[in-house]
Amino acid sequence: MRLLFLLPLLAVASLGAAARGDAQTDLRLAVRADVPPFVWKDADSGEFNGFFWDICTAAVIRAGYRVGQPVEISADRRAAFLATGEGGFDILCDPVTITLARLRALNDRAPNLQFSPILFFAAGSSAMRGGRGIRWLDEEVAEQKPCEAFIREAEGAAEEGAATDWWPPRFTPQILKGMQIWGVVRGTTTERTVRRAAEAETGTRICLRDFESHAALVQAFCTGSVFRYFGDIDIVRASIRTWEKSTGQDCTADLAPAGPGVVPVADSYEPYALVVAQTPAHPNLPSQIALELYGMFSDGTIDRLYAGHFRSVEPIEDLRTLFRINAVPAGCNCDEAATGAGGR
Repeated sequence: MRLLFLLPLLAVASLGAAARGDAQTDLRLAVRADVPPFVWKDADSGEFNGFFWDICTAAVIRAGYRVGQPVEISADRRAAFLATGEGGFDILCDPVTITLARLRALNDRAPNLQFSPILFFAAGSSAMRGGRGIRWLDEEVAEQKPCEAFIREAEGAAEEGAATDWWPPRFTPQILKGMQIWGVVRGTTTERTVRRAAEAETGTRICLRDFESHAALVQAFCTGSVFRYFGDIDIVRASIRTWEKSTGQDCTADLAPAGPGVVPVADSYEPYALVVAQTPAHPNLPSQIALELYGMFSDGTIDRLYAGHFRSVEPIEDLRTLFRINAVPAGCNCDEAATGAGGR
């Protein structure tokens, strides 16, 4: 929790240097299209939507810039941007988890990139367990079958089921004991957690599949070729709802731990933030965006956006605390003598 208090204070230190942006300048915003409820692309309108997308675009406009044509990026391209700082993007309008490892990596390899203030806490190491299963696998040879062959069989059966409108029955206890296919989106902090859990699992052999997007993973999960779907539970549930709406089918799934005693559900919180680039054209952009984000917390904009995107979900107490901390006082235009004398 210490990180929660340090990052806002570090950002505040540079706010005084921020100036208004050029209202005629379009900023280049990078965004994934399949991370609901934080950001997603509407299939009908082609427009982007979501909690983080609204926060990001509002901050850009309040800072005095224009929102340019968004650039849709994949998880791989996102990872490359975070690793090198190259890509020509001004802001990554995406829920990016802040970790000490990522802070060190940005400092060492991409010093032009800076995290915004923390905007959200997400439950980490969450998973959904599928209800459609594997009847085609010989249970006696499950433990000896190579993962590549096991995954191909799962994909083939899922395709057959979709073509014939037949869905396999539930995973049997024998199969679950012998082998499981777990799915994650590559390049995420969840991937590293799940890989460690898979390596530590002793009761079941794990075949881990990484996907380039949540859209690809939810398709595999809901059609039965992946048994466990890992990620922030808000994103997982919203992705499943989107799949159900687009296909007209039900996705049988239950919230479940990652494995027998390995990674409990929601055992941690992941702090989400935007990533802002400092460029020769916009040297003050990180501090400008930070200033506007604090202003949005202070004037209630963030609360209103949260209520609009999470209509039936009350924020957890830690998230309420985060919102209160980021709602910094408005202060005054005190002269230096008064400020120095009173420390106010």
